[in-house]
Amino acid sequence: SGRKLGYGVAPLEEWNPREGIYEQSSQQVWDACGAAVRESLVAAGVKGDSVVGIGFDATCSMVLLGDDDVPVTVSESGEDRRNIVEWRDHRAQDQARRIN
Repeated sequence: SGRKLGYGVAPLEEWNPREGIYEQSSQQVWDACGAAVRESLVAAGVKGDSVVGIGFDATCSMVLLGDDDVPVTVSESGEDRRNIVEWRDHRAQDQARRIN
């Protein structure tokens, strides 16, 4: 019928080590998606095998993955789990100015 029966939300950790730098974890994003879907099913009072469609929304960000889709760090911290450069990150501003 196209009616929304339930929805779910799951928080994400975000790192902002200094001004203009914003990072997240792709593993956390997918874990949060699973948690939100499970919460949606409970809220709707339905079982997963009865679902014919779901909606998903995310902002545009860059995810770095290496061999075998293993996260690769974008962070000065060196933590591989911090492998997303968020849409509002400005670390490449100087390079963009030089290119343009």
